[in-house]
Amino acid sequence: MVRLGGPFAADAPDAAGAGEVRERCERGVGEGRERKSAPVCAGWHDGYVEPILSRLPAALRDVRYDGARFPGAAVVAGLPGVAAGANCQLYAYEVLRHFGRRPADLRSSELWEDAEHSVRVPSPEPLDLLLFSADGDAYGAHVGLWAGEDAVLHLCAEVGRPAVWGLAEFAARRRYRVLVGIKRVTGRPAPG
Repeated sequence: MVRLGGPFAADAPDAAGAGEVRERCERGVGEGRERKSAPVCAGWHDGYVEPILSRLPAALRDVRYDGARFPGAAVVAGLPGVAAGANCQLYAYEVLRHFGRRPADLRSSELWEDAEHSVRVPSPEPLDLLLFSADGDAYGAHVGLWAGEDAVLHLCAEVGRPAVWGLAEFAARRRYRVLVGIKRVTGRPAPG
């Protein structure tokens, strides 16, 4: 795990299923797209992780986790943005906005069911949203952003600040052990 702003020591064991997204990448990237070989996918790390992280402004590198600050919360309506803290969804959406994407402000289960502003995809590309849970249920699922080969940028209570974890680190934690799925923001205007 890497906490933004410095390394963070962790040696999470490789858990069953941790290579699922990596295997999907090696098989191909989904409908209507050419298959990508492992070397191209491995190149995502060099081609995207560093540019994504290096292009995050300080305001998105040092956000405090606050579970009460989620999309649709009254406290967020009164003080928009992430300066006062954020949960995983609010943080991911602000990062997407920084990179010119227009996500709808949805909770995890709404995001998973949404077909107007995002689509489900079988393999991740940089800035796709990954949903993790203990049991595969999208309700209350944790949301992170694919930053490249085995790198998910996210904000969680456990770390308290933005961090980059590999898939094995999610799989090793009971509450995040199941990848619910992957969503790609389509770029259509968000409601409101």
